[in-house]
Amino acid sequence: MDGLAASGCIDAQGRAIALRARLERPTALILRTRAEPQAALSCWIETRPQRVTLGEAEVETYLREIQAPAELRERWQQQRRAGAPWQESFVKQARLEHTPQAPADPAALRMPRSRGLEIRLLGDAPVQVGQALRAEVLLDGQPLAGQAVQLLGERLPLGPWRRSDARGQLEFPPLPLAGHWLLRSTRLLPPETPEGEWRSRFSTLLVLAP
Repeated sequence: MDGLAASGCIDAQGRAIALRARLERPTALILRTRAEPQAALSCWIETRPQRVTLGEAEVETYLREIQAPAELRERWQQQRRAGAPWQESFVKQARLEHTPQAPADPAALRMPRSRGLEIRLLGDAPVQVGQALRAEVLLDGQPLAGQAVQLLGERLPLGPWRRSDARGQLEFPPLPLAGHWLLRSTRLLPPETPEGEWRSRFSTLLVLAP
């Protein structure tokens, strides 16, 4: 688990539960917890910073997929014309809300857990078909306005996008289908120098609509 900066779980009563490595591979890390399968849990991981170099075609696809704003696209074009490669330092934060049986009070499960980019559900309603999803985007524990977030489903691979409002909040329409749903977002910052690294934070939140 050397690649992780933080990890853990918490149950509906606010009790901390450790995540442990079950299997480590060069391209994957499988984690497990000793909690009961039907227990309501919120789990999260955050990676240590990693670095990557992308080709021009990869950058264009990447910027399109994360809904990068026009000013970042223009900054990349300036860098490309100057002949500078795309070099990036990134951190990934992943979170899941595991609620096979709706807890009486999910407040503990939805507390902020990360000091980076984070998506969390708002309110105390369980996730279910026919109900809208209300969420908040946080950066270093503070609401982040204007951040693009996409909702994806197991049978909805091209889901809708929303941008957080001045309070860092957003709402998606009622869920049409049961299954797992993923909220995802990427915050990208340009280099501080002409040949410096782009900096990004990736965040995902996985929930289940039974």
